[in-house]
Amino acid sequence: MAKTWKSNEYFSDSWRFRVERMASYIDNESVIADLGCGKQWLRECLSRRAEYIPVDYKPRTEDTLVCDFNRSEFPNIYVDVSFISGVLEYVNDVEWFSRSVINHTEKKIILSYCDTGAAPSRRQRRKNMWVNDYSKEDICEFFSRFGFVLCATEAVGPNTIYVLTREHVLNAYGVLVYQDQLGNLGDYTQTLAAIELAGGDFRPVYLQRESLHTYRGKSLPVICNGWFSHKPILPPDGKLSPLYISLHITPAAKKWFSAKAMIDHLKKHAPIGCRDMETRDFLLLNGVDAYFSGCLTYALGIKLREKCDAIQIMGKSSHVYLIDPPVVPEKQPLKMIMPSLLLLRYLRVVPDAWRLTAGQGKTWRRLFFLIYLVYQYRQIIRPHGVNVVFQTQYLAKKDQLDYEALFELIKMRLMEYCRGLCVVTGRIHVAIPAHCMGAKLVFVLADNLGDTDRSRVMDHVDMFAAKFVIRQGGLQKELVDMVSREETPSGMGEDSLLRLAESQELAIKHALRTFYENTNLY
Repeated sequence: MAKTWKSNEYFSDSWRFRVERMASYIDNESVIADLGCGKQWLRECLSRRAEYIPVDYKPRTEDTLVCDFNRSEFPNIYVDVSFISGVLEYVNDVEWFSRSVINHTEKKIILSYCDTGAAPSRRQRRKNMWVNDYSKEDICEFFSRFGFVLCATEAVGPNTIYVLTREHVLNAYGVLVYQDQLGNLGDYTQTLAAIELAGGDFRPVYLQRESLHTYRGKSLPVICNGWFSHKPILPPDGKLSPLYISLHITPAAKKWFSAKAMIDHLKKHAPIGCRDMETRDFLLLNGVDAYFSGCLTYALGIKLREKCDAIQIMGKSSHVYLIDPPVVPEKQPLKMIMPSLLLLRYLRVVPDAWRLTAGQGKTWRRLFFLIYLVYQYRQIIRPHGVNVVFQTQYLAKKDQLDYEALFELIKMRLMEYCRGLCVVTGRIHVAIPAHCMGAKLVFVLADNLGDTDRSRVMDHVDMFAAKFVIRQGGLQKELVDMVSREETPSGMGEDSLLRLAESQELAIKHALRTFYENTNLY
């Protein structure tokens, strides 16, 4: 195993002077994150009025926030100053790290780096365990790209200190993101919805959805929408001011939301806007004032529809989009023979369709899923041929690191769906915004939905006029007719959707404005 800097970690007292020089650029009354805090020499340099937040890959002290930047981990923080001393040389993905620092910093970034001008030998840099090679110009470009301008530099030995300040400071608010080994683009569609509704007068800060209790830093409003939760949930840190809207509590998570601390927290921030009636009824039963707010992706689709004039100019396409449509496999092994033979007939679709099976895990499970996917949707594949487009919402972890790129991908896909002949999907966060944008949509359900899927889906399917329940034995001609006919009648009333979307936008903008009008912290 190759040696890394962790196996050769050491601290030289000579570095104290560099930390002291960097600390001289910090204002007295600041919230500072020491990213890669090491021995925490910075703590000794700060005013008592300053709030110090140490961050490192292992717990240096009890108050250290533990995360490993080389595992794409970043803490739930929002600070005045990010302090980065002798760390950047050891970060593998400097682009991701820079974006994360910028997003979580309001005013100033102070960093040191030994650039290629001072240490040009790549061999020596690797001997020092440094994993990257950047010039002064590169460092400045990383941060200036996102609105931080260089206001001072200082040489300390071979290192250069960079002091960068945010050119335009906007009031910030938190939005929720969730990263997993196998992620779901639908989670980021919900994040995009919150951002679109907040508007351009505020700036989003990305907070990890299921660790809001670990938040440290400045007081911050946060839009709490989406799916909860994969692990035990605790009340968010007191410095967060949450707006609960479009909240979905899974059946498995009810035991965590029933805890007294969580119920008391929800009562404090009631009324709670719920994405589904089951969540609303659960909260009401526990004495929490709650109402049905619908999903924020209603409003996302309606807002994006305003930008759809360009689609008419580009013209329609003949594509039929199959996006993670559900399948119901046969339970009798012998019945696999015919679908398997049929798959040979449609070998051309296998490479694209294979991506849809990512959530099935093991290769043999993916293969069985692929066979039945092609078998059950053959009636659509046969007449539309090369115009059938397979897309999945599954995301590898490496594809979940650039949120802005994901948001652009979502918008681009939704625009494509509006141009296409039809969208066939079982993904609710594809179906809702696409439908609200005016795309022709067929929503497909499996007849054996589990409790988790039923609770999050069933309160929304009434909006889709074209919906199909897939049962064991395949699809009927009815689905083919839904895809092929020229027009799909409107489902849930247009007026009802507009009213829900308007109420969602008003609630979010009111919460953000009220927070900043009532606080003297900024």
